[in-house]
Amino acid sequence: MKNASVKIRITAWYTFFFVCLTAVFLTSVLFISRQKDDEDKKDNLEIIVKKIASEIDDDNISSVRENLNKTIDSNYVAIYNEDGILISGIEPYGYNGDVEFDNKDFSSVIINGSFYYLYDKKENTDDGTVWIRGFANSLSVSDTVNNIVKIVCITFPIMIAFIITGGYLIAKKALKPLESMNEAADEINSGNDLSKRITIGKYQDEISRLGITLNSMWERLEKSFDSEKRFISDASHELRTPAAVILAQCELCFENEQDNKTYRDAIELIQRQGNKLNKLISELLEISRLDNMKQQKILEKTNISELLEIICEEQKLIHSDSSVELNA
Repeated sequence: MKNASVKIRITAWYTFFFVCLTAVFLTSVLFISRQKDDEDKKDNLEIIVKKIASEIDDDNISSVRENLNKTIDSNYVAIYNEDGILISGIEPYGYNGDVEFDNKDFSSVIINGSFYYLYDKKENTDDGTVWIRGFANSLSVSDTVNNIVKIVCITFPIMIAFIITGGYLIAKKALKPLESMNEAADEINSGNDLSKRITIGKYQDEISRLGITLNSMWERLEKSFDSEKRFISDASHELRTPAAVILAQCELCFENEQDNKTYRDAIELIQRQGNKLNKLISELLEISRLDNMKQQKILEKTNISELLEIICEEQKLIHSDSSVELNA
């Protein structure tokens, strides 16, 4: 799982959560429906027993026997004398009569593995005191659990297939911007092209903000590399002139025998250009620090006329054999 992709992990967690939630929901619904069904069966059983009792009040027992020879709304009804001996009606198969009569509340019993609610009604007749007992079949807890297991075995495989497919598609669509970010990063890394940017979607969510942050980072990197290139180009250009002057003077000294004054002038010029070279290196270092925001800018006044005279003098020394004349 550690090496799985984000889509797979999101789908797995989503599926696990949804399956647990569905299982809890189905179990709750089944138990609630079972309780409701039990309440309805109790109410119906009570109505039937009381109705039989009222009919016995109006007539004798023999007048209601025909109605008790079959189940009433899937309920069994039986009439017993005061000693608990069956007088009329039918009992569930396998009932042994070991439950005492109770004129106040419902009771329960398991008969041949089936769960039954019992409701008793005591009635005084011309033939003596009788008990009217009704039996209502209900699902036991184990039956309810078995029904849940059956429903789960039938519906869960199909449901899980839909959940996994839907979860994967949702995760894939949600993470699609991350894939485009990864592709853009690979292109920048492989092609050294810092001008590429991530396409930001229309939704201003966390992934879009991440894309904006990455674009800002790459923009700063691009500016940094461009600044470095400009620095190298400027440094090469600035260092080329004094180096060329020094080399020209060295060639002049080595060409022919010169007098001491010429040698001295050449050495002084080389010294000036060396100092200038040293100054240029210091200035380029300051420019580099300014580009990196490590040093504060200090503006100074410059004599343009003097700067032009120096440039003309240097160019004359570099291009002594040229017919072009420079004056400042």
